[in-house]
Amino acid sequence: MQNIGLKYHEDFLERIPRDEVTLLSDKVTQAVASIFKSTASKINIVTAGSYRRGRETCGDIDILITRKDD
Repeated sequence: MQNIGLKYHEDFLERIPRDEVTLLSDKVTQAVASIFKSTASKINIVTAGSYRRGRETCGDIDILITRKDD
Protein backbone atom coordinates (compact mmCIF):
# COMPACT_ATOMS: atom_id res chain seq x y z
CA MET A 1 0.00 0.00 0.00
CA GLN A 2 2.85 2.39 0.77
CA ASN A 3 4.39 1.76 -2.64
CA ILE A 4 1.07 2.60 -4.30
CA GLY A 5 0.87 5.80 -2.26
CA LEU A 6 4.38 6.77 -3.29
CA LYS A 7 3.82 5.87 -6.93
CA TYR A 8 0.65 7.96 -7.24
CA HIS A 9 1.48 10.70 -4.73
CA GLU A 10 1.57 13.46 -7.36
CA ASP A 11 -1.74 12.29 -8.86
CA PHE A 12 -3.39 12.34 -5.43
CA LEU A 13 -2.40 15.99 -5.04
CA GLU A 14 -4.19 17.07 -8.22
CA ARG A 15 -7.66 18.57 -7.87
CA ILE A 16 -10.56 17.18 -9.93
CA PRO A 17 -12.40 19.73 -12.12
CA ARG A 18 -16.10 20.18 -11.29
CA ASP A 19 -17.17 19.09 -14.80
CA GLU A 20 -15.34 15.78 -14.35
CA VAL A 21 -16.95 15.23 -10.94
CA THR A 22 -20.35 15.85 -12.55
CA LEU A 23 -19.65 13.24 -15.25
CA LEU A 24 -18.47 10.63 -12.74
CA SER A 25 -21.39 11.33 -10.42
CA ASP A 26 -23.79 10.82 -13.33
CA LYS A 27 -22.08 7.49 -14.15
CA VAL A 28 -22.52 6.34 -10.54
CA THR A 29 -26.19 7.37 -10.64
CA GLN A 30 -26.72 5.39 -13.86
CA ALA A 31 -24.96 2.34 -12.42
CA VAL A 32 -27.04 2.41 -9.23
CA ALA A 33 -30.24 2.78 -11.26
CA SER A 34 -29.31 -0.23 -13.40
CA ILE A 35 -28.44 -2.36 -10.37
CA PHE A 36 -31.59 -1.47 -8.41
CA LYS A 37 -34.06 -1.27 -11.29
CA SER A 38 -37.14 -2.28 -9.34
CA THR A 39 -36.40 0.00 -6.39
CA ALA A 40 -34.59 2.88 -8.10
CA SER A 41 -37.21 5.38 -6.93
CA LYS A 42 -36.34 4.47 -3.34
CA ILE A 43 -32.64 5.29 -3.79
CA ASN A 44 -31.26 8.73 -2.98
CA ILE A 45 -27.87 9.73 -4.46
CA VAL A 46 -26.14 12.96 -3.44
CA THR A 47 -22.74 14.21 -4.51
CA ALA A 48 -21.45 15.87 -1.37
CA GLY A 49 -18.29 17.50 -0.06
CA SER A 50 -16.58 20.22 -2.09
CA TYR A 51 -18.93 19.59 -5.01
CA ARG A 52 -22.05 20.30 -2.96
CA ARG A 53 -20.41 23.45 -1.59
CA GLY A 54 -20.02 24.69 -5.19
CA ARG A 55 -16.23 24.48 -5.49
CA GLU A 56 -14.74 24.54 -8.98
CA THR A 57 -12.36 21.69 -8.10
CA CYS A 58 -12.52 18.79 -5.63
CA GLY A 59 -9.82 16.83 -3.85
CA ASP A 60 -11.96 13.70 -4.01
CA ILE A 61 -15.49 12.68 -4.90
CA ASP A 62 -17.94 12.11 -2.07
CA ILE A 63 -21.11 10.32 -3.16
CA LEU A 64 -23.74 9.36 -0.59
CA ILE A 65 -26.12 6.57 -1.57
CA THR A 66 -29.04 5.89 0.73
CA ARG A 67 -32.44 4.24 0.61
CA LYS A 68 -35.68 6.06 1.39
CA ASP A 69 -37.27 2.93 2.86
CA ASP A 70 -36.18 0.33 5.37
